[in-house]
Amino acid sequence: MLSNPTTWTEYVRGILSTVTEEGHPDFEEVKSIHRPVIENLIRGKFKQAEHMCLVAFESELEDSLLWTLYALAIWHTGDGDGIRESIQRAHDLSNSLSLTWNLMGGLSNKMGFTPEAIFAYEASLLIDENQVLPRKHLYAIYKTQENWEKAYETVRKLVYLIPHEIGAWGNLDEALEHLGDPEAGQLLVKELTARYPTNHLAWWLCGTVMARCGNMMEAEKAARRAVELCHDDAACVNLLGNVLVKTGREKAAVKHFRRVTKLEPDEGWGWYNLGTALVQLGKIQEADLAFRRMQELDSELYERVLSLNLNRLLTGEGPDTVTVRD
Repeated sequence: MLSNPTTWTEYVRGILSTVTEEGHPDFEEVKSIHRPVIENLIRGKFKQAEHMCLVAFESELEDSLLWTLYALAIWHTGDGDGIRESIQRAHDLSNSLSLTWNLMGGLSNKMGFTPEAIFAYEASLLIDENQVLPRKHLYAIYKTQENWEKAYETVRKLVYLIPHEIGAWGNLDEALEHLGDPEAGQLLVKELTARYPTNHLAWWLCGTVMARCGNMMEAEKAARRAVELCHDDAACVNLLGNVLVKTGREKAAVKHFRRVTKLEPDEGWGWYNLGTALVQLGKIQEADLAFRRMQELDSELYERVLSLNLNRLLTGEGPDTVTVRD
């Protein structure tokens, strides 16, 4: 659920967005030669930033932050050796820059060196434990490793740092779920909705958790509140449909699933849920059309739910609908 950067420009923008502000751990290192480089990097003008660094190196070759910024600037070129050498040079000149450690973490993670990435991100947090970005990346690594105790420790601090970001609460719930503590998850989302009573995503998460824990009355209440607050959010409408299916009201659920397919006609999961509800109503031809549409849009999802449904037929276990998790 985390809103991780999806492009290098976004990653750079995220890592540099506050470096010139007084609260940033590297603020004291930012000089006049760094500021125009940082501005160009944030704007995605990497070639200009690279050129500025090369000019600055003529008089500032021993500047650790400049080498870090240079590594950021040349990343887009794919010059792995050059990037690695620049980060190492920055690291050798100073071990106190959180930016350098974060960049080392990003490079190590990208190259598949997971232990090194963890070490770098944790080193950055030793410099300043209140950083958000390295915690997000650490959570993603621990999640991939299924190290849920570490994931929980990491994301618990994230919720404290960015309580307004619902994704952090969702990740905390995810960690609690895998640690086998559903009761704590329910308490968590109750606190969330009490804190943000007009945030539809808070109610969506509350409904998702309550439905997973079998508390269908609270789940329906939360889902309806989420839809009331944002009737055009497909995930909220889908959640309400899921709850209605689980409580035996497939006819009402179909109306909501049709709404989902109108809101997001190119997403396969909405068509799957619509088809599943129609099957339960005995409307096989309509269901077949929905499933065919899902297959056209998302063959991978089609194969996955086909396998899940086969397992459900053989064992009686499996999902009636798809819960969307961002």
